[in-house]
Amino acid sequence: MSTEEFRHERLKLSGSFMRLLQIQGGTKKDALSLRITQYAIHRRPSYVAISYTWGNAADTHFVRVNGRPFRVRSNLWHLLYHLRQRGVSQFLWIDALCIDQANLEERNFHVQLMGEIYDRADRTIVWLGLPSEDRRQARAMEFVGEMAATIRGKQGSDRFRDVYLSDKYAARWTNLVGLCHGVYWTRTWIIQEFLQAKGVEVVCGTASLDWKDFEDVVRALRAMDMPVGERPAFLDLFVHTLPVRLTARRISHTESTLEELLAEFYDSRCAERRDKVYGMLGIADDCGENENGAFRGPRPDYSKNIVEVFFEVFKYLSPGDARKRLSIQGVCLAVRALGITQADVEGYVASFSGHKTSLEAVLSELRCPLIPDYVNIVDEVLPGWTSIRDLRRRLDQVDWAKYVGHEVKRKVSRSPADSLQRTGSGGRQTEYVRSRLPADLIDNVVQAASQSEDLLHLYNYPLASECVIPLKDVLLHEEDKRRVNNDGLTKPSIVIESNSDRGVDPLRLGFAYIAIIARRVAGGLKIVGRARMTGHLGLREEGTHAGCRKGPGGGRMWSGLVRSSDGNSRITDDEDEWTMQTDPISLWELLAAG
Repeated sequence: MSTEEFRHERLKLSGSFMRLLQIQGGTKKDALSLRITQYAIHRRPSYVAISYTWGNAADTHFVRVNGRPFRVRSNLWHLLYHLRQRGVSQFLWIDALCIDQANLEERNFHVQLMGEIYDRADRTIVWLGLPSEDRRQARAMEFVGEMAATIRGKQGSDRFRDVYLSDKYAARWTNLVGLCHGVYWTRTWIIQEFLQAKGVEVVCGTASLDWKDFEDVVRALRAMDMPVGERPAFLDLFVHTLPVRLTARRISHTESTLEELLAEFYDSRCAERRDKVYGMLGIADDCGENENGAFRGPRPDYSKNIVEVFFEVFKYLSPGDARKRLSIQGVCLAVRALGITQADVEGYVASFSGHKTSLEAVLSELRCPLIPDYVNIVDEVLPGWTSIRDLRRRLDQVDWAKYVGHEVKRKVSRSPADSLQRTGSGGRQTEYVRSRLPADLIDNVVQAASQSEDLLHLYNYPLASECVIPLKDVLLHEEDKRRVNNDGLTKPSIVIESNSDRGVDPLRLGFAYIAIIARRVAGGLKIVGRARMTGHLGLREEGTHAGCRKGPGGGRMWSGLVRSSDGNSRITDDEDEWTMQTDPISLWELLAAG
């Protein structure tokens, strides 16, 4: 018997081949033995695709592949063992075995093929791993099957609602929520695998669940359309889990752009950071080859620097035929998903030493116009402060009476005629009115200044009409960044953001070294510029910011702050004057810690 470890034969990429494996029979005591064979994609036999988590790289077992030993991770070994015990003889596709992970060209090829692999499989087996000692996963699966059988019964959804949505079953629902929070559901790649699969069987040890049962439960809950306030607490937890969200997409066959997928799944996990983007490409309807054979969106290539992957996403999110504006939210989430660090940027910049192409040339090609959703009025900017006492003194000197504060409810009395004209009834009514600032708002700001670590990351960039930061400033150490144009190391300025005359409420306070160029209160992520804004429970922020509301005649009631070339602020309603230029490194610097 050969002791030389198994090595994959070169895959015939030009002929579009793929590998499939079979588990060979044996007893419990026999070593796991597999047979891997190459097949032309157009002539491949029926097969089952496997979706699972890779697990700990240090925890491995040997199997035999084509008669030679091969090391696999423990979670995969347990999966193969259970499938052999079940007598599974079908061809299987498993990424760790059917892809030569050491071959970069082959990995790139398979990433583009991944969506098709799961779409063409007869079914997909989802392996959740070994069960816990109390077998709670098996009990959760039994619960789903029991509910699905009830839904398909004579009384159907009515009986399901009356019986299973009662507090009597709260513990079983909690157990099901636990199943939905398992490690498997946190992986980036399972999103594509799960959505592309024709049929899904979920397996945990010896327990299994046909996912059609889970889909029936989700359909029944969606059909009820229960208001949020009427849902039992356990149901609220369940409907927000990833399996439910993915199942809703499977049921509705939702089409998605890469930008939408990043927004929903940017916090998924994977060992390879590039996969935070590559793992979405197979289900992004606006990526891949179009009908003319042209490639759209980022292209998988594991040889690329992680910063280059970010550049590709930035280019995809830039203005063009697909979108009118640069998606700041998409850029921000891409930065968070890919985890671009200062060391990444420094290493990438260093790689251009002696290179024929300069980094400045690369950034120049990627530079694009930036038109914010709206630009807030910054009513006042108080100079940098030197101590907490100095900060409080400056805040006490502000004429707060001119600012509008938070909304409060109060009872008001109206004349009978006025009441009937307004509501058809008399008496006292409740309405929202504007009140003065909450009494402890300044205390909140002072507390944030004395405790917030975020203020250490507000750097003093040179003022400019463009949102472009000199590369030398980007590469500076944090302490040096704080020192630029700030030799005295004064603390960040206080920004007072409000424009009550034009409906931009409520008042917001924040710390910033550079003025906020653009900021969307209601979105939370569509920001350009760096600031640490402070809030208060009394400040109400709901729906679209007032600065975006439509004015008379359907036009937008914009408010704006732009900086002219001399660095002076001026207000304009001309949206065309809001266009700035930016590049991916400048936006990374502004948004990475924001």
